[in-house]
Amino acid sequence: MQSLFHLHHEKALHGFDSKKRRYFYDMKILVTGGAGFIGSALIRYIIENTPDSVVNVDKLTYA
Repeated sequence: MQSLFHLHHEKALHGFDSKKRRYFYDMKILVTGGAGFIGSALIRYIIENTPDSVVNVDKLTYA
């Protein structure tokens, strides 16, 4: 099963070199709520599996 992250990148294949398996450009991804359980897992996944930059915005309050 593909994640929404992968589906987004498949739609932007104009910047993808399939032979080298890398992007011609790096994206800057904004994650809101990245200090939580799901958000932090998403940020770790992006950092470990893509060349993209991540910006995390979180209010750090208990929900």
